[in-house]
Amino acid sequence: MRWTQTVIDLADGDPGKGAGFGIGSPLAGALAWRGVAQWWLGRGGWRQDLDDALVLARNSNPATLTVVVAWTYGLGIQYGVLRADESALRASEQGCRSRRGPATISC
Repeated sequence: MRWTQTVIDLADGDPGKGAGFGIGSPLAGALAWRGVAQWWLGRGGWRQDLDDALVLARNSNPATLTVVVAWTYGLGIQYGVLRADESALRASEQGCRSRRGPATISC
């Protein structure tokens, strides 16, 4: 969690700061990983981190959205922390569409 917190601190609220190394929003990625680490360790605040990461990722590039959806919902559902509900399905479909383009109907 130390590295994710360092990225969050360095971004200083700017979702695009440090972008250009394969991810459009390092802040979104760091929040996603910190959220995963927090639920893994049984600490509070993880849900807000995951929600914030998804909001930032939706306003970033397709690669960022796809990765953040996979990290948040993919790991969360796999380990029983999150439900495979409508919200997860919508986010997953949005991630697929963003990678394939707006004409894609299903993933």
